[in-house]
Amino acid sequence: MTIVLVNDSCSVNGGTAAVAIEEAVGLSNAGFAVHFFGVTGPVDARLATAGVQVHCSDRPSFLDDPDRLGAAARGWWNFEEAARFRQLLRALDPKTSIVHIHGWMKALSPAIFHTAWTAGFRVVTTLHDYFLSCPNGAFLEHPTRRICTRKPLSRSCISCNCDPRSRGQKFWRVGRGFVQEYIARAAERTSGFLAVSKFSLEKLRDKIPAECPVDVVQNPLNLAPPEKPAGDPGGPLLFVGRLSPEKGAMIFAEAVAETGRSAVILGDGPQGDRLRESYPQLDFRGWVDPAEVRRWMTVASGLVFPSIWYETNGLVVAEAMAHGLPVYVSEGTAACEFVRDGVTGFRFPMGSVAGLVERLQSSRDMAFEVGRRAFDWYWAEPWTTESHVTRIIDFYRRILNE
Repeated sequence: MTIVLVNDSCSVNGGTAAVAIEEAVGLSNAGFAVHFFGVTGPVDARLATAGVQVHCSDRPSFLDDPDRLGAAARGWWNFEEAARFRQLLRALDPKTSIVHIHGWMKALSPAIFHTAWTAGFRVVTTLHDYFLSCPNGAFLEHPTRRICTRKPLSRSCISCNCDPRSRGQKFWRVGRGFVQEYIARAAERTSGFLAVSKFSLEKLRDKIPAECPVDVVQNPLNLAPPEKPAGDPGGPLLFVGRLSPEKGAMIFAEAVAETGRSAVILGDGPQGDRLRESYPQLDFRGWVDPAEVRRWMTVASGLVFPSIWYETNGLVVAEAMAHGLPVYVSEGTAACEFVRDGVTGFRFPMGSVAGLVERLQSSRDMAFEVGRRAFDWYWAEPWTTESHVTRIIDFYRRILNE
C-alpha cells in the first residue's frame, strides 16, 4: 500500500500539520511507502529522516501571499497545486494507494479533492475542523461570540456577518464553500472520513454521505509516561493556546484576577497586547516549544480550557490529564467528551467568568484527587502514535477493500 498524505504545510504550524507529519513518520516507520504533499515550507526534518518522499512547492499560504487577488482566486481553486498533485498521482497505482487529506484551506484549495477523484484514487479525509460544512470553520459568530446554528450556505448563513476579519472575507469564504460543495464536491468524493472526536463527527454528520465509512481516531500525543502524577497545589493556573476571543483567554484572565490566584499564559495572538495591559499581574510567556509546555504542566495547579466555540478535540486538555493536572473545561466543547465533571475534571458554563470562578473555588479540596483519576484514565489507554497508526491502517484497508 502507498499512502499520499496531503496538508497545506510541510512543517508544524498548528495541530493539523503536527498530526499529518506524525502520521507520515509513523506510517513510514511501519514499512509503508509514504508521500507527503504540501505547499508551505520549510520541510520538517523528521520526514526525510523517516524516509518519507516530500513534495513541497515552498510557496506562501494564501494569507501570506503578497499577490492578494491571485491568492483569493487560488483559495477557491488552486490550479498550480492541482497540476502538481496530478503529476504525482500519475506515478502511483490507484488500486493500491490511498490519498489522505488533512488540511487544504490555507494553501491548497478544494481542487485537491477533484484532482484525486478524477485520477481514480480513494480519498480519506481527517476532520480537524468544521470547514467541510461551515464557511468559517467554527460554527461561531465571531463578532457576537455566539455558537451559530444556521444551516451552512443557507440565505441566513450568507447574510450573517460571522467572520473574525470582515464581511468581505465572509463572502469570499461563502464562495469557497460553494466551490467546495458543488464543484469540487469534497464530501461526495471522499471514500472515508476520520474524525478526531465523536463530538465533532456529530456536528458534521449531515454533510457526510450516509453510506460513507467513518471512524473516530484520537490524535496522537506521544508522551513519555511520568513516574507519578505531577502538579503543585500552590502552583499557577495554566492557559495554553492562541490569545483570541474564541479561545476564551479573556475569560481565563478575568476569572483568575477575581480569585487572586497566580497564572501563566503560554501563547499569543490578537488579544495579547490588551491582556498584558489589563492584567499585568499574570505571567505571559508567549509561544513556547512543546517541552516547555510540558515543564509547566509539572508545576501548575491546573489547566483551564475556556473556549467559547465547539473545538474538535482539545488535545491540550488530554495532555494536562496525562500529567495528572486538574482540568477546567467549558461545557459544550469537544473536550467534555473525555472530561467527566467531578471525576476526571471539572466543567463550567461556556463563556461564564462567574461560572469558572465558582468552579475554581468549589473544587480546591478535591482538585488533586480528580487530577490523579485523570492521570489513571489517560495512561490506561494512552494516545500513542503506534495505536493511532494501527487504527488508520485498518481504516485504509477497509476503504481499499470496499
